[in-house]
Amino acid sequence: MLDSIFFKHAVANEGILKQVKDGEAYSLYEYGQKLYFKDPSKAMDLMMLSALQNNVQARNFLISLDGIDNDLKIFLKDRIVDLSIYQSIIDNLNKLGSEDDSLAQYQLWLLYINGEFIPKPKAYVWLKKAAGNKYPDAMYSLGILYYYGFIVPEQDSKALSLLEKSTELGSLNAQFFLDNLDKFKNLNKSLIDIIG
Repeated sequence: MLDSIFFKHAVANEGILKQVKDGEAYSLYEYGQKLYFKDPSKAMDLMMLSALQNNVQARNFLISLDGIDNDLKIFLKDRIVDLSIYQSIIDNLNKLGSEDDSLAQYQLWLLYINGEFIPKPKAYVWLKKAAGNKYPDAMYSLGILYYYGFIVPEQDSKALSLLEKSTELGSLNAQFFLDNLDKFKNLNKSLIDIIG
């Protein structure tokens, strides 16, 4: 039944698979939702990859599940982001980002991660600027991208360096990720299994 609904249009399927392969957080979440009843384990891996990038929908979904490790549930709950943002606020964030406001730059990245009105190239530029300004959670997010090879080539040493620096600057996300690296290091295997 799921195949007949979701895979109805091959072109649409190819589009989302490319976005999933590129590690786009919102697409990982959407595809994980559609895959959940067919292959829950792989679906949860995709949603975890999305949640690690701060996608709110993926975090909320994972929190709602029974059988999720309690420490992981606490980690996900404590870092929920409010996405009630309108275009005027986005314009203001762009202005502040241009004035080198690292928080605004990172919030623009979070909007992209959560499927809002920011195109990927622009969002990535804001993320890199915020990370360059030593904003801890931006360094964490960029580290995640390098760790899994999303948007950028996979580079473990660069990823771990960013994550360690982020931890030193106080990022709880980076600290949790590094402390639980064994749980997270093979998440992208489900991604590879799905899209080849």
